[in-house]
Amino acid sequence: MSDERKPVICPWCGWEMVAREGQDIFHGKYNAYVCEGCESVSPIAYSEDSAYTAATRTPPNRPLTEEQIYESDDKDAIWAYENGVLYEPISAAKTWELLSCENYKDTMFFACKPTPADIEAARKERDT
Repeated sequence: MSDERKPVICPWCGWEMVAREGQDIFHGKYNAYVCEGCESVSPIAYSEDSAYTAATRTPPNRPLTEEQIYESDDKDAIWAYENGVLYEPISAAKTWELLSCENYKDTMFFACKPTPADIEAARKERDT
């Protein structure tokens, strides 16, 4: 791996992920990145370059719909953004409670920590 590459940052907890190599009895050698903080694993690939690309790919982070929140596992982390404040992630179970008892009309919920660009894109999408 080239030393010029940026470190791979975990999308769930923000810790640095490290490259790991494994062996699969059916497909042979594989590569992935593993978070040292929360032990999450990036998508598995069959070359080091492909593993890096898969771990650093950042698809658009769109707000979750109410249905998606209710379909989440109760321990999934959900980020809430409201009135210029990004709150620390809370469990989906706690989010279910908020949805049932509070006015959340202006709150956007995300599965991963949203960037300012994600928030702005979601705001524009919501306002159209």
